[in-house]
Amino acid sequence: MFDLQPEQADILDTFEDSIRRYAQGDEELNGFMALKDISNQRLFAKWVYLLRVEFFKTMKSFLEKLNQYMNPRIKRKKKDMVDIQEMLLRAARIHDFVAHSFFDVDKKSLEILESYRICCLILVNAIKSLLVGVESNQEHIDPSLIPLIPMIRYVNADLNNFTNSWKAGEIGQREN
Repeated sequence: MFDLQPEQADILDTFEDSIRRYAQGDEELNGFMALKDISNQRLFAKWVYLLRVEFFKTMKSFLEKLNQYMNPRIKRKKKDMVDIQEMLLRAARIHDFVAHSFFDVDKKSLEILESYRICCLILVNAIKSLLVGVESNQEHIDPSLIPLIPMIRYVNADLNNFTNSWKAGEIGQREN
């Protein structure tokens, strides 16, 4: 079908193995009543579990399609990349929905779901950039990435603190 480098094949095998393990775990989790309430509705843990399976499936498809898309010998199919983009956007929306649908979720779980949502949105933006191309010279901020702006400030502050500490010789010294 298409040529894969050995490391690309390993990554795809890892995703396939993860999908298989999650599916196997899902079958086992179906037996636990703790993951369903009295009305037989899914609880938070089950939702998160299913979201991870869906994310791994999407990432595997994305890597396969990206390899095809970047191969000059294969005709590029923008529709495949647009489909992956829509799958990632849907995953981001579902992560957001699950994060805000449960009232008894701890802060750490919400942060994890938010980070997964942001990963999906970044990949959506990367696909948009790939499809539009570098030559378009569009300068704008995608509204879906606005939640990242405060995080960038924190990352820059952490990097500045790290750099200043490194210059001051505080990092890498052993305490006697």
